[in-house]
Amino acid sequence: MIPKIKIKYSRFLDSLLREFFLLKKENKDKALVETEDLFKNIEGYKKEWVIYEKQVLTGLLKLLPTNFYHSVIDVYIVSYWPLGRGSSEPIIIRGTFRVESFINVLIHEIIHFFLSNNNQKIFPSKLIKEMFPSEKNIKTINHIIVSAIEKYIYLDILKDNNRFVKEKEKTCRFESYKKAWDIVEERGYMELINEFKNKIELSLNKKQVPLSINEPIGTNMDNGIRE
Repeated sequence: MIPKIKIKYSRFLDSLLREFFLLKKENKDKALVETEDLFKNIEGYKKEWVIYEKQVLTGLLKLLPTNFYHSVIDVYIVSYWPLGRGSSEPIIIRGTFRVESFINVLIHEIIHFFLSNNNQKIFPSKLIKEMFPSEKNIKTINHIIVSAIEKYIYLDILKDNNRFVKEKEKTCRFESYKKAWDIVEERGYMELINEFKNKIELSLNKKQVPLSINEPIGTNMDNGIRE
């Protein structure tokens, strides 16, 4: 099942984030993007994403033995986001990027979302921790497989090595992300993906134990990979 990605503006969310922006002293001399310009950016994002949507989503579904849990995935565009470029649960992205950069960020967040919101209820961070028991940095752990899949998308699906190199250089400015990429390059992206895929298949083959009547259904949700 290929989900529909809906890129949209959230007036309520954006108004809260604008208020938060104004409350921060370090932003007193900074200006937010005008709402009219934000709407123009969103329209540009929508048109560009149409070019990539089927390729990226089909590539993900062919790669791993899981499916998206949701048939519709909302992507909220806001004028300000205090936590980096974006987040994956829910998917929220700052609407000030140029079109190509926005698509790159969206691909990154969709990979996170796909891994942690799948119809098989596989919690990937647990599997990745098993693969890298000596790694302690949670951001590095959370981005090893994401980075491997990103490389697969850029090289095997989009056939765009230049885009891959530029995006990797941007993320490698941060030590935890750089370490994740170092692991990917050392081990090989397809080798890591195949090892991860095997772990998923083993998990799916295990007999599922029903939750205790007293165990909250959301107990394991914090194990999902996030930005």
